[in-house]
Amino acid sequence: MTKGSKSVALGPNDRNAWTVSEAHADLVRAPRPPRPVSLAAEPKPCTIDLARTAMIVIDMQNDFCHPKGWLASIGVDVAPARAPIMPLMKLLPVLRKHGTPAHPSALREHECVRLAGPIKPGWAFQDGGRKLHVAVDGALDFNHAGAALRACENGLGFGQFFSYQVQDALRERRLRVVLAAFEPARLPVSIVYPHARLLPARTRAFIDAARRELAPLFN
Repeated sequence: MTKGSKSVALGPNDRNAWTVSEAHADLVRAPRPPRPVSLAAEPKPCTIDLARTAMIVIDMQNDFCHPKGWLASIGVDVAPARAPIMPLMKLLPVLRKHGTPAHPSALREHECVRLAGPIKPGWAFQDGGRKLHVAVDGALDFNHAGAALRACENGLGFGQFFSYQVQDALRERRLRVVLAAFEPARLPVSIVYPHARLLPARTRAFIDAARRELAPLFN
């Protein structure tokens, strides 16, 4: 803590930061620039700010909405519960379109889930064959890839991971790839061992097993 009225900035990042002095704590975060999008709606069109808007859909599940679900099986009319389905089918793609960056530089305007580590902060891309480094921001920082992955699966932001870390989530459609055209070149996987004319059997077995297990991830 400093003396006098000088303030100290605290918080994990610029977007989620506050200031504290010896006499006062200011918990007001910096305002986010608006991201307006206009939607056709009844009784009149409306414009919302994506920077300050969350779309929450509650209890649209088969038990409550499907004609063969639990409520229908006990005689409840599920027609009112199904009424929002078509409007949501029209609205959600519009929100997803405006929420997906078209270029890595646009990530500065989005919530990003970051992994702490020894490498340079920010994410690496390539654009037209040139390396591109983008400083990203967000309210969540993790030091464990699994926790960051779960945060992305729950819609808390964009993330950047190694391919092997997300292969299951992509296959099961818990995540989807964005900015694929800007992915950096793939890095080779190398196994380093002391040179010898005759390798120990356990070393050769390990190399063969690693090649067999890793090959599908990079083909």
